Amino acid sequence: MSQMTATDPADLGALEARRLIARKALSPIELAEASIKRVERLDHAVNALIVRDFDGLITGAKKAEDAVMSGEPLGALHGLSFGVKDMIDVIGLPTTFGSEAFRDNIAPKDDAIVAAMRKAGAIPMGKTNNPEWSAGGNTRNRVYGVTANPYDLSRTCAGSSGGSAGRVGLRL
Repeated sequence: MSQMTATDPADLGALEARRLIARKALSPIELAEASIKRVERLDHAVNALIVRDFDGLITGAKKAEDAVMSGEPLGALHGLSFGVKDMIDVIGLPTTFGSEAFRDNIAPKDDAIVAAMRKAGAIPMGKTNNPEWSAGGNTRNRVYGVTANPYDLSRTCAGSSGGSAGRVGLRL
């Protein structure tokens, strides 16, 4: 399916990736696999994506590709992955709020925003770090630890969405 000229699909912006998917020039599976490789290569130093649902991402990407190939109508975010702050429920994944009190909390259903993103064709790849209860100017908690600034690992990525900021900085 791929007719793309970029060397790494993970380097594409969302708009370009979505256009290429619609034109059948980029496979949602190729995009998902490139995103996973990027996370595995870079995130160990930053700790932005603290819960990884790569199996779910690949499953969603296969469904997205099937929809493209069968000519189904595509949502505005069709085939794109996204990270979800650990304050928001994604069915089957932990939602800890960065708090040890909720370390074992597994979401029974998707939050409305996650459901809306899925309806638009986006696929969650996992959860991003935040300070406990999203309170504070630094992203660190006792459940997942510290999230560093991807441009200078000795600095903070700030809070309350530091994991999301780190993910964007690494283009995860």
